[in-house]
Amino acid sequence: MSDPDSEYDDGDHGDSLYRYSYEKQRSDQDPQGGSNRKLREAMKLGLPIVMLRKVATGQFVPIMPVYVVKDEPEHQRFLLALDESLRFLPDPSHLTDDQRRYAKRVVRQRLHQPEFRARVLTAYGERCAVCVLK
Repeated sequence: MSDPDSEYDDGDHGDSLYRYSYEKQRSDQDPQGGSNRKLREAMKLGLPIVMLRKVATGQFVPIMPVYVVKDEPEHQRFLLALDESLRFLPDPSHLTDDQRRYAKRVVRQRLHQPEFRARVLTAYGERCAVCVLK
Protein backbone atom coordinates (compact mmCIF):
# COMPACT_ATOMS: atom_id res chain seq x y z
CA MET A 1 0.00 0.00 0.00
CA SER A 2 1.27 3.46 -0.87
CA ASP A 3 -0.13 6.66 0.63
CA PRO A 4 1.17 9.94 -0.84
CA ASP A 5 0.50 11.69 2.48
CA SER A 6 2.26 9.18 4.73
CA GLU A 7 5.63 9.43 6.44
CA TYR A 8 7.13 7.14 3.80
CA ASP A 9 9.07 8.56 0.85
CA ASP A 10 7.17 6.67 -1.86
CA GLY A 11 6.87 8.19 -5.33
CA ASP A 12 8.12 8.39 -8.89
CA HIS A 13 11.78 7.48 -9.28
CA GLY A 14 13.12 8.84 -12.52
CA ASP A 15 11.09 8.18 -15.62
CA SER A 16 10.30 4.51 -15.33
CA LEU A 17 10.32 3.29 -11.75
CA TYR A 18 8.42 3.85 -8.53
CA ARG A 19 10.23 4.30 -5.22
CA TYR A 20 8.70 2.23 -2.38
CA SER A 21 10.15 2.67 1.12
CA TYR A 22 10.86 -0.22 3.43
CA GLU A 23 8.18 -0.95 5.98
CA LYS A 24 9.39 0.47 9.29
CA GLN A 25 9.77 -2.11 12.04
CA ARG A 26 9.72 -1.71 15.80
CA SER A 27 13.14 -1.76 17.44
CA ASP A 28 12.55 -5.31 18.74
CA GLN A 29 11.71 -6.62 15.23
CA ASP A 30 13.92 -7.68 12.33
CA PRO A 31 14.30 -4.61 10.02
CA GLN A 32 14.45 -6.97 7.05
CA GLY A 33 11.23 -8.75 8.08
CA GLY A 34 7.53 -8.18 7.48
CA SER A 35 6.52 -6.99 4.03
CA ASN A 36 10.19 -6.18 3.29
CA ARG A 37 10.98 -9.90 3.29
CA LYS A 38 7.93 -10.64 1.12
CA LEU A 39 8.86 -8.00 -1.45
CA ARG A 40 12.41 -9.39 -1.63
CA GLU A 41 11.01 -12.87 -2.23
CA ALA A 42 8.68 -11.57 -4.99
CA MET A 43 11.71 -9.94 -6.63
CA LYS A 44 13.77 -13.13 -6.38
CA LEU A 45 10.97 -15.25 -7.88
CA GLY A 46 9.97 -12.63 -10.50
CA LEU A 47 6.39 -12.64 -9.24
CA PRO A 48 4.02 -9.71 -9.74
CA ILE A 49 2.46 -7.89 -6.81
CA VAL A 50 -0.56 -5.60 -6.44
CA MET A 51 0.13 -2.09 -5.17
CA LEU A 52 -2.77 -0.28 -3.56
CA ARG A 53 -2.46 3.49 -4.00
CA LYS A 54 -4.45 5.53 -1.48
CA VAL A 55 -6.57 8.29 -3.03
CA ALA A 56 -8.80 9.18 -0.06
CA THR A 57 -9.63 7.84 3.38
CA GLY A 58 -10.68 4.24 2.86
CA GLN A 59 -10.32 4.45 -0.93
CA PHE A 60 -7.54 2.80 -2.90
CA VAL A 61 -6.71 2.28 -6.57
CA PRO A 62 -5.13 -1.10 -7.38
CA ILE A 63 -2.09 -0.95 -9.66
CA MET A 64 -1.20 -4.34 -11.12
CA PRO A 65 0.89 -6.11 -12.13
CA VAL A 66 3.81 -4.39 -10.42
CA TYR A 67 7.28 -5.95 -10.24
CA VAL A 68 9.99 -5.41 -7.66
CA VAL A 69 13.10 -4.85 -9.79
CA LYS A 70 15.68 -3.65 -7.28
CA ASP A 71 16.33 -3.69 -3.53
CA GLU A 72 18.29 -0.67 -2.29
CA PRO A 73 19.10 -1.40 1.36
CA GLU A 74 21.40 1.62 1.53
CA HIS A 75 18.33 3.83 0.85
CA GLN A 76 15.88 1.58 2.73
CA ARG A 77 13.65 1.16 -0.35
CA PHE A 78 12.65 -0.99 -3.28
CA LEU A 79 12.30 0.10 -6.88
CA LEU A 80 9.13 -1.09 -8.60
CA ALA A 81 8.33 -1.42 -12.30
CA LEU A 82 4.70 -0.42 -12.80
CA ASP A 83 4.37 -2.45 -15.96
CA GLU A 84 5.73 -5.84 -16.96
CA SER A 85 7.46 -4.43 -20.04
CA LEU A 86 9.56 -2.04 -17.93
CA ARG A 87 11.23 -4.87 -16.07
CA PHE A 88 12.86 -6.03 -19.31
CA LEU A 89 14.69 -2.76 -19.97
CA PRO A 90 18.45 -3.27 -19.60
CA ASP A 91 18.84 -0.46 -17.05
CA PRO A 92 15.57 1.18 -15.98
CA SER A 93 17.54 3.86 -14.11
CA HIS A 94 19.28 5.09 -17.30
CA LEU A 95 17.00 5.18 -20.33
CA THR A 96 17.44 6.23 -23.94
CA ASP A 97 15.13 8.97 -25.23
CA ASP A 98 12.76 6.44 -26.84
CA GLN A 99 12.69 4.27 -23.71
CA ARG A 100 12.05 7.38 -21.57
CA ARG A 101 9.06 8.47 -23.69
CA TYR A 102 7.61 4.96 -23.53
CA ALA A 103 8.18 4.66 -19.77
CA LYS A 104 6.58 8.06 -19.06
CA ARG A 105 3.49 7.05 -21.03
CA VAL A 106 3.23 3.72 -19.23
CA VAL A 107 3.68 5.28 -15.78
CA ARG A 108 1.12 8.00 -16.52
CA GLN A 109 -1.35 5.43 -17.83
CA ARG A 110 -0.83 2.87 -15.04
CA LEU A 111 -0.48 5.14 -12.01
CA HIS A 112 -1.66 8.70 -12.54
CA GLN A 113 -4.77 8.26 -14.71
CA PRO A 114 -6.60 5.76 -12.43
CA GLU A 115 -5.65 7.82 -9.37
CA PHE A 116 -6.97 11.01 -11.01
CA ARG A 117 -10.21 9.25 -11.98
CA ALA A 118 -10.75 8.03 -8.42
CA ARG A 119 -10.11 11.51 -7.01
CA VAL A 120 -12.61 13.10 -9.42
CA LEU A 121 -15.29 10.50 -8.62
CA THR A 122 -14.73 11.07 -4.90
CA ALA A 123 -14.81 14.87 -5.24
CA TYR A 124 -18.12 14.94 -7.12
CA GLY A 125 -19.84 12.33 -4.94
CA GLU A 126 -21.34 10.41 -7.87
CA ARG A 127 -22.76 13.56 -9.44
CA CYS A 128 -22.08 14.98 -12.88
CA ALA A 129 -19.27 17.55 -12.79
CA VAL A 130 -21.08 19.66 -15.41
CA CYS A 131 -24.80 19.60 -14.53
CA VAL A 132 -24.65 18.20 -10.94
CA LEU A 133 -27.27 15.48 -11.74
CA LYS A 134 -26.86 12.07 -10.14
